[in-house]
Amino acid sequence: MQTRFCIAIAVVLLATASAWSQTSPLKQKILNKKLRTNLEQYINYQLSNPEAEEQVARPNEQQIESRGADNQIDGTPEAESEVHAAINPVDSNNIIICTMRNDPNNFTAPLTFPTFYTKDFGATWQQSTFNGVSATDAILGGGDPIIVFDADGKAYLCWLTMRFDLATFNFSIALRVAESEDGGATWTELDTPLDEGDLIDLFAGDFGKFVDKEWLAVDYSDSPYRNTVYASYLTLVSDSASVNYNITLRKKTPEMTRFTEESVPVNSEAYKIAQFTSIDVDSKGVVHVSFAASVDSINWAMYHTKSEDGGESFSPEKKISDFHIPRLSGDEPETNIVGIDSSRLYPCPQLVVDKSRGDTDGVLHMVWTGNGTSEKKTEGLDIYYAQSKDGGGTWSEARVLNDDGMPESHQFYPSMAVNADGKLVISWYDRRDDVANIETMYYMTYSEDGGNSFVPSFAVSSEASDFSMIGAQNAAFGIGEYTQVVASSSYGIPVWADGRTNDGNIDIYVAFVPLEEDGGTVSVSSIVKNFTLDGPFPNPARERAMINLHLEEASQTTITLLGLDGKLIRTISYPKLPTGTHNFEFNNLQTGEYILRVQTEKGYLAKPLFVR
Repeated sequence: MQTRFCIAIAVVLLATASAWSQTSPLKQKILNKKLRTNLEQYINYQLSNPEAEEQVARPNEQQIESRGADNQIDGTPEAESEVHAAINPVDSNNIIICTMRNDPNNFTAPLTFPTFYTKDFGATWQQSTFNGVSATDAILGGGDPIIVFDADGKAYLCWLTMRFDLATFNFSIALRVAESEDGGATWTELDTPLDEGDLIDLFAGDFGKFVDKEWLAVDYSDSPYRNTVYASYLTLVSDSASVNYNITLRKKTPEMTRFTEESVPVNSEAYKIAQFTSIDVDSKGVVHVSFAASVDSINWAMYHTKSEDGGESFSPEKKISDFHIPRLSGDEPETNIVGIDSSRLYPCPQLVVDKSRGDTDGVLHMVWTGNGTSEKKTEGLDIYYAQSKDGGGTWSEARVLNDDGMPESHQFYPSMAVNADGKLVISWYDRRDDVANIETMYYMTYSEDGGNSFVPSFAVSSEASDFSMIGAQNAAFGIGEYTQVVASSSYGIPVWADGRTNDGNIDIYVAFVPLEEDGGTVSVSSIVKNFTLDGPFPNPARERAMINLHLEEASQTTITLLGLDGKLIRTISYPKLPTGTHNFEFNNLQTGEYILRVQTEKGYLAKPLFVR
């Protein structure tokens, strides 16, 4: 790069820094929410690296090599967080997971979006070579990966990136879209993003248009709108005096090669702040959208609206429930929830609709994080739930879903899914097992009667994460705000970011939970692994059980048998177990229920074992 060009970049970046420093606190907060690198450090990096442009333009060969030509999943030292998942309606063996991988010390690409997929119902996971970032991208931040399958099994991935264009010296933000027709193995990014905007006006110190937090849904009905992909998201338009919030919608019909260019307004009322949209489509093709909003930045509520004409127009929104949450609700500007940045403490609401066409068809379910409805009720956060049985006309009174009975304990960031039979599955982070409100497990419950009653909630993670360490390797971003549970005909499948190594690293874990009375029968694994585990068998066993462990490469390995209370029963450790298949037998087992755990250098897996 020539010196003259370096000086030009320096001038523009310094002007950007000056404009940034003069923006209002509200606008800085909006922008900071998506930044994944320190802007000042990024500018200093560009100034001190005259070949920075060439470094951005070249792919990172070491990273590409580490992914491997065979798409084998590898463990990484970088933290993965803010995860989403989807299950193929055509083939439930096919599940895709996307997450954000943070490397805050990489000033040219601090954020990538690796995707993982399974075609054998989680027995093995592969990583796609697609990671949401091109060789010429200069990524400053982003987030919110969302995956959805259409009715034919094509997958769509949408994610947000904040980019600095070295050719135009422009900061921009875009909701980018890619599609996969082979179950997540390969992806093709659409030529046109879902929507985009200019992040910063260098002269006025403002952003003109800002897009944020999208959600996708597909029409699986037999309506005229079948297989239409809908996207709801936040659009902000700013000038020097104000920021205007609006929930908007775009769509892509099966005949279209891109999403519509015109946005349809979703909210009919004006709000000082609106955010956190969620969307789903019922069995008749009606599009349902929810969002959170406030007229005064203090009093908040969840709202619902719907479209009966394929997303061309929406009904006036109706209130689902008031909600109270620290920081947003005004009376607690700073709330100490260990491991969660107070500026990122959100309700994370989600809306799903029952499409089973059975007795519970059409029931709308809504879940969110809060510590009260119209006012603060508890010191701890809880998972709130409400439902509508008349298409959103009326809603049940919001109730606390977690059944710990501990008003000071924190439960937060829920996710929800309904399977084809109408079983409702809800999962969340939970601290009931630690009176200090730091050690965090991942919990789940489900309902077989349309949300009228739920089985007692239970942990699906077998080890806790110390949230005082959760953001140590990704610039205090931590787990992000979102997890996702999906559901097959027989299993609830929660996917979450987990920091159980307690060194700041975060990996993505998945559990397969049978939807039956003994819901604690849980199989848990990390998706960053290169081994498979067959067994235990027989299961239930009588005094003895066996497992077959197959390693793709030699690894330090520990096999542990635990009681459901966490008590160690037996353990076997190998400093370096060679590549190949290894058989292990457990004898003289007493009647009871156990967790069999296998830990390697590349991942973790736990399965239940019953002895009768």
